Amino acid sequence: MDIREAIIQEAEAVILRTGFYDLHYKEISERTGVLPSEIHYLFPSKYDLGCTVIQRARISFKEWTYYSRSKREDGRLFCILSGYVIGWR
Repeated sequence: MDIREAIIQEAEAVILRTGFYDLHYKEISERTGVLPSEIHYLFPSKYDLGCTVIQRARISFKEWTYYSRSKREDGRLFCILSGYVIGWR
């Protein structure tokens, strides 16, 4: 796994565990072994890192939604989920 990926995964874990406002580069640095300066180089602000995590989650959700449709799961669920995906465009 590359440095950028490690940072993003750890940021996602922190956000899920404690929320965005408790996301700190120092904690990510301690958990990944990546220097804070390297994190700031890749993600100049906490907002940039948070947006990257959210974008990744949106893509995963969209892929899951379309995968669910291809598996012929409950059509009502697909309609609801599609509304969220369409709203993100």
